[in-house]
Amino acid sequence: MSEHETTIEPVVPIEMPTVVEVRENAKVTESVEAVTPESAQATAEQSVTDRAADTLARLDEMERDCDAAGTPEAKALASDLRALGDEAKGLALEALLRLRECVRKPPADAEAIREMFEANGVAARVVDVPGGVEFQRAIILSKNRASTEPLVRVYRGVHRMDETLLRQVPYALRSRDARELGPVRILEGAREQALALADRPTHENLMRYVDVVWPELHDTEIERFNESLEDIENYVLEGQSLRINLAHKTFGFAGGAYADTGIPPYLSASGDLSEAAAYGRAGIMVLDVPVSKIEALFGRAKGEVVIKGEIDPSHITAILPRGYSSPDWKTEDVSADAGRAVDAVVREARVPVLSEEEAAKSFREISLADRAEDRANHGADVLSIQTRRAELVRQRFGFLGISKEDVKALMRDESVDAYTAAKRAAYDRLADRFEKADPRRNRKSALEERYVFEEKFDMDTLATARFHYVRANVSDGMLAKLRKLVEHHERLAR
Repeated sequence: MSEHETTIEPVVPIEMPTVVEVRENAKVTESVEAVTPESAQATAEQSVTDRAADTLARLDEMERDCDAAGTPEAKALASDLRALGDEAKGLALEALLRLRECVRKPPADAEAIREMFEANGVAARVVDVPGGVEFQRAIILSKNRASTEPLVRVYRGVHRMDETLLRQVPYALRSRDARELGPVRILEGAREQALALADRPTHENLMRYVDVVWPELHDTEIERFNESLEDIENYVLEGQSLRINLAHKTFGFAGGAYADTGIPPYLSASGDLSEAAAYGRAGIMVLDVPVSKIEALFGRAKGEVVIKGEIDPSHITAILPRGYSSPDWKTEDVSADAGRAVDAVVREARVPVLSEEEAAKSFREISLADRAEDRANHGADVLSIQTRRAELVRQRFGFLGISKEDVKALMRDESVDAYTAAKRAAYDRLADRFEKADPRRNRKSALEERYVFEEKFDMDTLATARFHYVRANVSDGMLAKLRKLVEHHERLAR
C-alpha cells in the first residue's frame, strides 16, 4: 500500500472514509457501456463532489465530537474544510489525511506518571489545580534532602511524559543516528568529562571530553560535531569566552521537536513560565535547583537559562502534565493557566526558593566571578587551540613534510603563534610547488596579485570583493583551495 493509500484512522465514534474508498469512488469503473473521456471526467467529478458533500456533513458531526474530546486541531481543521463548501471536492477529502497528524493524543494520566516515579523510588502525589483548564493536575515530588545552598525556580518544557523525565542529561551525553532521528543513546563513559566541562569550561576540559566521546559518536554525527567544535574554537580565537559559546550553542538547538545532541554540557530551561508553557507540548517540569547549577551568563533571572550538567531527580519539584485547551486561547491564556498550576505547587510543595530579585542578584554576582575566571583562563584556552590547530595543519598536509622544528622556526622568525606558523609553512611549500610546475609563467608573487581564491558579493554596495592568495592572511580554507590549484598546474605541466 502506498503512502497515499493509508487508511484514515476514525475519530470515534464516527466512521471515516478511507483514502482507498475515496480513490475508488473517484475512478471510472469498467462498464459494458462505452465510456467517452468526457463522460468519464464528468462521472469522476460528480463522484468526488458527492463524496465531498457527504464528508462535509460528517465533519459537522466530527466537530461536535472533537469538542467533547477536546481536540482543538481537529476542530479547527473541520471548521476550515466546512467553510470550503461545495468547492472543497477532492481537496477536502485529501485534507482529511492531515487529521492523523493534527489530532493530539489524550493527555498523560497524572496517576500513571506518579506510579512511574514511585516505581523508580521517587515518592510523589497528585493534586488538583483549582480552576485549571489545560493544566488540571500536578504531580508533586517529595524532597528527600534539603539543599545546602539557595534554590532558584526554573521551568523546562517537555514533550514526553515517561521515564525520560528522570533522565534529563545534557546534550554532551547524547548520541543518535542523525539520519533516522532514532532513540537517543546516553554516553555514560563520557559523564565525568562532560560534568567537568560544565563545572569548569576550559579548552583543556573540552579536549578531554572530545577525546573520550569521539569513539562513541555515530558516523552521521561526526561532521556536525567537527563543525560545532571548529565554530566554538574560532569564537574563542576571536576573543570570546568558551563558557558563553557553549551556552550559545545550547540556545541554538532544535527546540525540542526531537532530543538533540551536541557538545554543550548543559540543558535548556527558563525562568519564564510562559516560555516553558509555549515550548512543552506534553507539559512542564518545575525545577528548584541550587543557584550554582545555573550558568548565570547575563546576570538575570528571567528568560532562557542553561543548567550545568544533568538534572538530579531531587531538583524536580513538580510535573505539570498538559491537557487540551480551546483553539481560541491565546498565549497569555495558556500562561495564566500554567500560573494557576504553579500556584498549586507553591501551596502544596512549600519549597523555599529565591525571589526573582534575589535570584537576579545572585546571578549577577556569579556572572561577575565567572567572567573574571574566563578572562584568567582565556590565554591558556587560546594557546591550547593554536597548538591543536597547528598539529592538525601538519597532519592534513603531511605530504609537505612540515616538522615541528619548521613550525617553531617560523614562530621565532616571524613572531607568530604555532597555528599561524603552521599555515604559513604549508603555504610556502605549496607556493614553491606552484612555481616549480611552470617556472616560466608561474611566480609565487602571482598568487597574491592575480589568483583569486574567494569572492564575496556585498548586497549594500552591489560590489564584489575578490580575495587573493595573500600569505599574511592564510587560512585553512585558502590552503585547501591552494592545494587544488597547485595540483591542477602540476597536471598541466606533465
